[in-house]
Amino acid sequence: MKPWSRQFAWFALITAALAILLGLFNMAANTAHLGSWLPLLLLMPWPLYLAIWSLRARSQD
Repeated sequence: MKPWSRQFAWFALITAALAILLGLFNMAANTAHLGSWLPLLLLMPWPLYLAIWSLRARSQD
């Protein structure tokens, strides 16, 4: 897989981190509604991992 561009990787990193924080906050404040926080906590680590991988791959070039 080809690394993302630096600008897109930073955007994805910030967006994924904020979405995970929102999911954690929503989990604490809104525990009755699984659909509001569970998808964020299950799906956002993947773009976060890819963004970090892309930034590390670009810095090694």
